[in-house]
Amino acid sequence: MKKGSKSMVRKVQPIYRQLADRIRQRIEAGEFSEGDRLPTTKQFSEDFKVNHLTARQALKVLEGESLVSMHAGRGTFVCPTKVEVIRIAVIVPCLGQRMSGEISRGMRTSLNGDSEVSIIFLDYSQDVDCEKRCLEGLVAGDFDGAIYYPSLEPLTIKPILKLLTAGFPLLFINRAIEGIPCWMVSSDDHAIGAVAARHLIEAGVKRPACVMTAASHSVQRLHGFRLELNNEDMALPAERVVLAPIEGDPEGELTRRLLNLEKRPDAIFYDSDYQALIGMKVIQQEGLNVPGDVRVIGCDDIEAAQLANPSMSSVHQKFCEVGSRALEMVCDLIRLPLKERFQSRHEVVGVDLIVRQSTSETPRCALEKG
Repeated sequence: MKKGSKSMVRKVQPIYRQLADRIRQRIEAGEFSEGDRLPTTKQFSEDFKVNHLTARQALKVLEGESLVSMHAGRGTFVCPTKVEVIRIAVIVPCLGQRMSGEISRGMRTSLNGDSEVSIIFLDYSQDVDCEKRCLEGLVAGDFDGAIYYPSLEPLTIKPILKLLTAGFPLLFINRAIEGIPCWMVSSDDHAIGAVAARHLIEAGVKRPACVMTAASHSVQRLHGFRLELNNEDMALPAERVVLAPIEGDPEGELTRRLLNLEKRPDAIFYDSDYQALIGMKVIQQEGLNVPGDVRVIGCDDIEAAQLANPSMSSVHQKFCEVGSRALEMVCDLIRLPLKERFQSRHEVVGVDLIVRQSTSETPRCALEKG
């Protein structure tokens, strides 16, 4: 080479880049259509006489260009030229509640960066008029489906039924209109009652009582509670089961009714932690001790249960798992043809017992000293 002449060095592309180019050419030539499954990395490595890792690296390049999509255990597929984003509304009673936060976390975990699903939270703030407007706006808001934690207040029944009869993909969390076919994911309400009863039995309780509501999920909890007591030949007479309105018993009058029985209960199981906290306050106002005179256990494991004095035992619902399953289920529901949406599917998530001071066997004097 003469002095001063320019070097004509040709840069050679890495093998995996060359392979990526050749696969791209085959896709662009129409050999593979949108949605088609590509040959396996093993097949590519044999066809192009390269090792398995080189073939995989080539496919990763194409995935980075959004030309293909790789799915563990399923294969590699040609991506559509335009990604259709599924818009899902999540209607909850209060975003500030721990329950809503865990549901959200479960959904985000399930998404795992999936850009084909968009979640929009709608908070009705315990306001039934706002809840009704959220339901009525689902179709106008161009949502493909919705996940819904309902109040089941009468004002919401008509818009719920309208959506279901139209085949709109509406999935319920924890409760739904009884007798209406729908898709739902919930905590195991029967197990909630059974777990609470078993714990009280093992704590030595002889006269348990319940404060429930007439809601279907509450009825299941009462059934589980009663059945577990029956297994130990322990009675639960009607006088020790009181039903609160759906909105609860804010003044604690039902707890007072139980405390005024001739044979006072030595433990009370409440349908929710909120009602249990009210009940515990009433018990203390009556000059009785928790847990020395009356043990208390709730359901939901809200943060206030940990901060109460004494701290309150509760049955913890796995709302993170509920949220994850709900998102998977509503996506399945959206993909179904319209005529196949009018069916029932109910998946149940287990629960955990959280034991705190309100059901402990700590002597009364020890609690007072503490």
